[in-house]
Amino acid sequence: ADVSLGASVPTKSKDNDARRGMPNLAGTFEIGPNLNVELWQSSDKRLKLDLRLPLREAITIESSPRAIGVTFSPNLNLDVRGFAGRWNLGFLAGPLFADRRYHRYFYSVAPEFATANRPAYDPPGGYAGWRATTAFSRRLGNAWLGGFLRFDDLQGAAFAASPLVRREKAFTAGFGISWIFATSSQRVQIDD
Repeated sequence: ADVSLGASVPTKSKDNDARRGMPNLAGTFEIGPNLNVELWQSSDKRLKLDLRLPLREAITIESSPRAIGVTFSPNLNLDVRGFAGRWNLGFLAGPLFADRRYHRYFYSVAPEFATANRPAYDPPGGYAGWRATTAFSRRLGNAWLGGFLRFDDLQGAAFAASPLVRREKAFTAGFGISWIFATSSQRVQIDD
C-alpha cells in the first residue's frame, strides 16, 4: 500500500460555454490510500502487472478549502522497463467511480443557474466512465524526458445526462523535460 494523489485545474466559467454564468470551479487536490497487488512479474523483472486500488478524498484548493467527495479508480497497470533500449513505458486502464458530492461539484446545475439550454441537474454518485493512459520516460545523461497520452470515455457515466457534459470521449497528451543538476556519488540500485 502507498499514497495516491490526484488533482484538477481550476475552471473559469466565463471561459467555458457550458458553465457561463455559473460560479468558477476551484482546482482540487486528491489524496488517499492506494492498495497495490502484484499480479505478475517477468523473470527478468522488465515486465510487471499490478492491480491498483486508489481511494481518494478530493479537497478544493482555495482560501477556505472544503472536502468535495470521494473517488475510487481501480485499474490494471503494466510497466515495461528497457523498451527499445532505455525507455520505460507504462499502460494503465480502468473504470472510475465517485460519490454524489464529487459529481455535484463538477456536474450539477443549481436551479438559479438554469437557462433554456442548461436545465437544473443534480447528479447521482456511481460510475464515472473509464480511463486508459500510456506513459513513457527516459533518462539521457542529466536530462529526463517523459510524456503521456490519455483517453477518457464518459459513456454510461452516472452524470452523463448533465447539461455540462458536452463530449463523452476525450484525448489528452503531455510532454516534459527536466534537468538533473546533481546526483549522489553513491547510487543504489533498486528492484521496484
